[in-house]
Amino acid sequence: MVSFTPELRRASANDSADMLAIYNQSIQRGEIAFHNDEVATAELAGVLLFGDDRYQTYVAVVEGVVRGWAGFRQWHPRAAYASTLELVVYVAPTHRSRGLGTALVSLVIAAAARANYRTILALSPADDRVAARLSRSTGFFRAGALGAVFPGTEARHDIVLYQRMLLDAGQ
Repeated sequence: MVSFTPELRRASANDSADMLAIYNQSIQRGEIAFHNDEVATAELAGVLLFGDDRYQTYVAVVEGVVRGWAGFRQWHPRAAYASTLELVVYVAPTHRSRGLGTALVSLVIAAAARANYRTILALSPADDRVAARLSRSTGFFRAGALGAVFPGTEARHDIVLYQRMLLDAGQ
């Protein structure tokens, strides 16, 4: 898969421009990161959370440029969900199918487990075969679906909810 050795590391504020470009490409392509307009760097800060050890973001750097990023953040503000995270992962279209997503998601899973979180959830369009394959290959299972919630160009689409347990249910 990976025919090169990417540098995998914690993201920093210096990576923001590259990360924003990848994020905005996913918006332009109509992927899960739907916004009415491209997001500003300030808005992306809510996803990236630099320097916050509770929620971490990692980048994959190839030839000195961020080509993918992934992280985990709070799933829901209610206390009942304090040990539940949301996974976000984005890879530049030019660098997909090279193993960057798998490497980043694996890194995020390991970091979340070390931080003693219980589970990670991820959302993707129901017809996204790449996301389904990535989810299965990194230990996620299909936990459910949300019908017709994702706006598309012609109709609303279903979203699949994937889940990955990090700790045993008894912990």
